[in-house]
Amino acid sequence: MPGRIEVICGCMYAGKTTELVRRLVKANNAVAFKPTLDTRYHEAKLATHDGLTQDASPVPATVHGMDRILQESKGFDVVGIDECQFFPNSIVTVVDALANRGTRVICAGLDLDYRGYPFGPMPNLIAIADGVKKLTAKCSCGARANRTFKTTLGSEQVEVGSHGLYEAKCRTCWSRNNGAF
Repeated sequence: MPGRIEVICGCMYAGKTTELVRRLVKANNAVAFKPTLDTRYHEAKLATHDGLTQDASPVPATVHGMDRILQESKGFDVVGIDECQFFPNSIVTVVDALANRGTRVICAGLDLDYRGYPFGPMPNLIAIADGVKKLTAKCSCGARANRTFKTTLGSEQVEVGSHGLYEAKCRTCWSRNNGAF
């Protein structure tokens, strides 16, 4: 039976990990992975902003980590990978290989960074996906938020955090806060 690649993407606070955990819980034979970089709520679990958790193997964003995903997912029907934006582009090859061996692969991550640019391997995962679900959050103005706004002055693309560091914004509020108009 052929595999399938599903991508869950969107801005911060859109419920990406919640959707990933929901799909994994419904699966009979699933395993989950997350980057070792993401230690916000738990080191060895997928964790949502509202406290929902699911066991996960933390793997480094290295060639060794990509090999571990391939090896440790053998025998599982479903593989969930959270925070895919933090992995190297080789995650695309790993996900494709898993699907080609008959595995259903569910990837979750930010599609855009706080500057509004495509984030890491996410555009390539979206391109090879059999299905994509783009989630939104709620902006402070009440509109649907599809952007992540960084509230600090740091210019690093990767600064792991959540409340107090990032906010969900609609395009208008995000543009206004970033000096676009």
